[in-house]
Amino acid sequence: MLSLLQLPIKNFLKEREILTPSIEITFQDLIELFRKYNTNFAVFLKEKKPVGIVTERDVIIALSQRYPLSSPAFHLAKKELFKIKSTATLFSAFNLMIENNVRRLIVVDENGEFLGVVTQQDLILYSPEEIFKGEGKVRDLIEMKPSFIYATKEEKVEEALSKMVQFHVGAIPILDEGLRPIGIITGRDFLTLSPEDLKRPLKELALKEVITIHLRDPLTKAVELFKQYSIRHLVVVNDSGKAVNILSQRDLILSSTSSYTEFLENSLNQFKNFISLIPEIVLELSECESECRITFMNDFAKKYIGEEYIEKDVFTLFDYDDWNRIYGIIKREKMIYKERIKGRKGEVYEITGSYLDFGLKEGKIKIFLRDVTHEYFKEEKYQKEIRFLKNILDNSLDYLFVIDQKGRIYFANSSFKKALGYSEEEILKKTIFDIVDLPEEEIKRNIELLIKKGVELRGRRYYKDIHQKPIPVEFKAKAVVLNGESFIIIDAREITDILLSEEALKEAYKNLSVFYSFVKDLNFAKSEEELFQALEKYLLSYVDTFHYFEIDSQTEEIKSTYVSGKREYWEDCLTKEIKECATYRTGQSFYGLPGYPCKLLKTTSLAHLCIPLFFEGRLQGIVTLIREKPFSEEEIRYLEDKLQVFHLYFNQLRLLRELRDLSLKDPLLGIYNRRFIIEVLKKEELKAQRTGKPFSIILMDLDHFKKINDNYGHPVGDKVLKEVSKLVLFGIRGQDYFGRWGGEEFLTLLPETPKNFAIQVAERIRGTLEKYEIPISEEISVKITASFGVAEFPSDAPSWEGLLRKVDERLYKAKALGRNMVISE
Repeated sequence: MLSLLQLPIKNFLKEREILTPSIEITFQDLIELFRKYNTNFAVFLKEKKPVGIVTERDVIIALSQRYPLSSPAFHLAKKELFKIKSTATLFSAFNLMIENNVRRLIVVDENGEFLGVVTQQDLILYSPEEIFKGEGKVRDLIEMKPSFIYATKEEKVEEALSKMVQFHVGAIPILDEGLRPIGIITGRDFLTLSPEDLKRPLKELALKEVITIHLRDPLTKAVELFKQYSIRHLVVVNDSGKAVNILSQRDLILSSTSSYTEFLENSLNQFKNFISLIPEIVLELSECESECRITFMNDFAKKYIGEEYIEKDVFTLFDYDDWNRIYGIIKREKMIYKERIKGRKGEVYEITGSYLDFGLKEGKIKIFLRDVTHEYFKEEKYQKEIRFLKNILDNSLDYLFVIDQKGRIYFANSSFKKALGYSEEEILKKTIFDIVDLPEEEIKRNIELLIKKGVELRGRRYYKDIHQKPIPVEFKAKAVVLNGESFIIIDAREITDILLSEEALKEAYKNLSVFYSFVKDLNFAKSEEELFQALEKYLLSYVDTFHYFEIDSQTEEIKSTYVSGKREYWEDCLTKEIKECATYRTGQSFYGLPGYPCKLLKTTSLAHLCIPLFFEGRLQGIVTLIREKPFSEEEIRYLEDKLQVFHLYFNQLRLLRELRDLSLKDPLLGIYNRRFIIEVLKKEELKAQRTGKPFSIILMDLDHFKKINDNYGHPVGDKVLKEVSKLVLFGIRGQDYFGRWGGEEFLTLLPETPKNFAIQVAERIRGTLEKYEIPISEEISVKITASFGVAEFPSDAPSWEGLLRKVDERLYKAKALGRNMVISE
């Protein structure tokens, strides 16, 4: 029976269908599959590898907890998966199941892919009955079990289900009034019931037949009953036939540990007598956790390596590092097959063996040795020769072949044959003249140079494959003499990628040169016209036609356009309104092709690319590029980047021009000057006309300011102007505009502000000035007041010019009425 326990698990896999549903299956559908195939578990796979298991007990618990039927069943697969390789022994499976108290082991191959399942029932079926406490009685197990869980026939099904979940049992016996078993209900039975059945008494169900066993019966009889009826539970009865407990396969498996060890020890002793007759070195070693002794040698081993090794440390026989490597494999895999191990005296053995685990860190290692010292050194000699030949092959950059003096191919490596598409037989019929794309006379001259002059040739060539397709290569060639005959070794590698990289570098250099010229032209441009000439020169080297829209970001209108190249390819796609433009709406480039054009463009048979141009976060222009050849993604990104460079120069030039034309700030006070305020007034007028929202202005004049200049001098007057500017700026909003209108006059523009609010602002400023004393020295301070005129657009005037006249009239009215007041009518 020991040999049976040492057979691989794969020999015991039943040809049964294992339920492997999809990971997406619902709880409801899984229950239906359990019922349909009468199974009690399902294994979930992902890419052929097990990732979870759901058993009937999981289903029962989920039902009792009202787990939604429409939810994924895979969420119930919370148990740890215990896997075992198909090459592991039945012995190993038995130990793994006992140690972890599990009913099922998932069997996988070397790649971890699912092969099947081994259950407790399989172990009971295939394991020898002696291991299950051969002399033990059923009562020995029952005494160790907790209280007896059962149900009466009057109880409802749902009560039995609750007990099963609460006490973690897989079956509940049904007893009559005299506590005699009349049926049994298992987890699988619940899966066949409807929700209505849960409310029925147990006596109304078609109860299963109960298989009983007596307290005094031996455990071997329990094994027989389990095998005979293919069941997992037996009801234990006493002399009067009353049920006293229930015995499961798991109880039997867990009870087997000590007797299992005893059984194996006896079996091993019998096996030792047999292997003593085998003409191979057979050794048995103790568990190596603390020490590793040779505890048994067969007669052949005693004669061949010496009986003195018995009870000696294993390191007296094997190389220290080599044995640690072998032991690691044995412990991990529980077996080893035909591995090499070095002896202490220079021998080399081939080792095959297995590890028997008895639990509690007890175990044995059995090994078979075959002396392969002679074979090993002979193989080492061959390996040196092979390594020498491999060094020649490794000298090749990629393709290696050898020709004789007449150009016939004598040898070709696999890379060379594969690249050219020839078989071994075909390539050896070819010559260098069939391969190299050069005139025959030139090849002959090269062969002569190599052999007679002893030169080494390097360079680039084109080889021809079986279909005459050229393959660019970089090569080196050298002549050698072998057994008195001259040969040429040619070492080559394909350089297609190198050539492509070189072409890409040339193209990049060309683009950089063109871009450098472009940037240089932009730097020297002194006007917008010169900028567009530089852009035209640059873009027309890539496209047939380009068009530029300049956009007013405030009014959302087209300010100007510029077109160059083949004008017949262009028709204006936008007029004044630009909101229909996809590039304008999205702020992203639009690439149109024949069949997928921009709906606004008239020329739809050509490739067209529209690129937005931004400055300070505002879209200020759109460039449309048109050509016959489609644009690549690299070209699109390249053109986008370069056009943004152009637009930066364009805006810088425009800003410089504007800065030359306008001095935005008053040099003394640092606030806006009259010219800038007038420009803002114009824009606010357009904005108010577009939005329908009014704006107001406040014109302020300092009262009797001339006296301050006359009495204290202009430096004091300048200081007063600065202090007044600070006070006003403090009293207005961030979006308001405040500037010097002239001398001691100031104008405040309040966007989107009605007159009544502007009056409040003017009064607040007036009151602040009236109370404020401006220090002009440590001892002296002056007070200042101001007069104000307020007007609103468009209620007071239909234009910005009229608004200025109106506010000026009100300011002088305020001064005429006594100063230090606000006039708005």
